[in-house]
Amino acid sequence: MSNWMGSNRPVSVLSLDEQRRQLISEYKRCELRIGQDPYKLTGLFCNRTWDNILCWP
Repeated sequence: MSNWMGSNRPVSVLSLDEQRRQLISEYKRCELRIGQDPYKLTGLFCNRTWDNILCWP
C-alpha cells in the first residue's frame, strides 16, 4: 500500500464516526481552554482559536 507521499509504510485509517468523535472531543477541550485566562497576560499574544481541526495556540 502506498500513501500520498509514496511511502510503503502502512497507513492507519479511522472510520468517519471515529474521526467525528475525536474532533468533537478536541473541540470540547479547546472550548475549555478558550474559557480560561490566556497563558500570557502581558504584551502581545494570539487568542485561542478552534479552526475545526486544531486549537490554536
